[in-house]
Amino acid sequence: MADDQDEFLPTRLVLNPDLPGRMNVLLQPGWRARYSELVELPASAERPAERLLSFDTALAAMAIYPLRTWPGSRFLKPKHSPFTEFVLEGWNHPLPETADDVEILLEELPVGFIRDPRFGLGLDKEFWPILGAIRRIQGVTSFVLRPEGRTGPEGTRFCMTYNDYDDLRRALHRVTSRYRTEAKADRTILAHNEILTALDPEQFPEAKRPYAPGTVFRLLARRSDNSPLSRDDGRALVRTLSTAAPGLATDPKQLYALGETVEKISLQVLIAKFEALLAMGGSESQWQRLFDQNPFILSLVFGYPIVRLASQGSVGGWRLRGGAKIADYVVKNQLTHSVALVELKTPDTPLTGREYRTGVPDISPKLSGAVMQILDQRLKLQKSLSLIKDEEEDVAVRSAEALGVDCIVIAGRTPPDRKAIKSFELFRGGLRDVRIFTFDELLAKTKSLLSLLGPAPEERPALPDEDLPF
Repeated sequence: MADDQDEFLPTRLVLNPDLPGRMNVLLQPGWRARYSELVELPASAERPAERLLSFDTALAAMAIYPLRTWPGSRFLKPKHSPFTEFVLEGWNHPLPETADDVEILLEELPVGFIRDPRFGLGLDKEFWPILGAIRRIQGVTSFVLRPEGRTGPEGTRFCMTYNDYDDLRRALHRVTSRYRTEAKADRTILAHNEILTALDPEQFPEAKRPYAPGTVFRLLARRSDNSPLSRDDGRALVRTLSTAAPGLATDPKQLYALGETVEKISLQVLIAKFEALLAMGGSESQWQRLFDQNPFILSLVFGYPIVRLASQGSVGGWRLRGGAKIADYVVKNQLTHSVALVELKTPDTPLTGREYRTGVPDISPKLSGAVMQILDQRLKLQKSLSLIKDEEEDVAVRSAEALGVDCIVIAGRTPPDRKAIKSFELFRGGLRDVRIFTFDELLAKTKSLLSLLGPAPEERPALPDEDLPF
């Protein structure tokens, strides 16, 4: 028979009214008498309790004080130290009157928050990297979610909008889901090989992870990031090429020809994607995705080698990634480290409007607005770059300079008639600090690059083995 003195007491929420419009909720975790020794309390001590929640109707806020509820040395201590509280602003709910009311309110917590008081609330483990990043900012002890405002530190508080939190949470969850899927496939393959293949290799051949289309292309398309292949990856790639073309790996001339072929094929694939997206117009996010996957395209408009610092970067805050003033791309000259900005619109953005005078079409408000927008972004960046560099750990960002911020607007298509072309050319030619490129001009530049690669590899003169780049 169980010891009556060690009866289990379930988790209990105790409501403790404070000032008018305010309510504290204390947590008494599940408890047995023998837990006293584990948490270093006298056996005669009362069942411990600690504040878990507070509600304030005047401030329209709820505060969570995440606690460790497992008996041990850190029992009822903050779960996510140094964070002592999570604050949800814009919490427009009446004060709870019972413990059941509290549990109903906890169901309204944002996705990613633990809702069961037995586990001390707080943030689900999948999203702890959010807190891990914020924890590196000294002095921050509160994590605040609010309906609007700037995402960033404010004294001892780190504030984030609900939208920013949800976007980040979703991105983290996509990463988790992708690796869970891959891990499941690997476990299935391992079990098959260790059990079935080991019993009868002929009836149950060794299973391997299926080839994912585009894997090699993605690998080669990222050559510009300067990250070398590991020795094992390099050997695996050579084995794959050797299987596809016997004798290729032992013939340096053929390997050289393969390199040129891959360059041309990769560029041809990119041009095909560019043309298809241009034909359908495409949204800003679709174009941004294409440029993210092929960052060298931006080098074509700048005319000098660039290093991308941020996509959707904040240029008016305390850091480059995240904030209110957003530039589509923040890059820098690879040699001079001078920062440049790119404002990306869509091919359907009108460049000219109605005739201002006979034969003189006006410039569209969307194009002139894009010019003013990027100039405003430049001003914000010049004012805040020194602060951004102080807060950033990325070496590329810390070495950036705002000596002469190059501004690029990519928008629209070349106008269809001579009058509109004249107005457009006069307008962009008269701009001193902003350069404008149309999407079809960018496509033409990409095609020109393909033509510069010259004749097919087999038509090029053979190089001596010692001149080959490996």
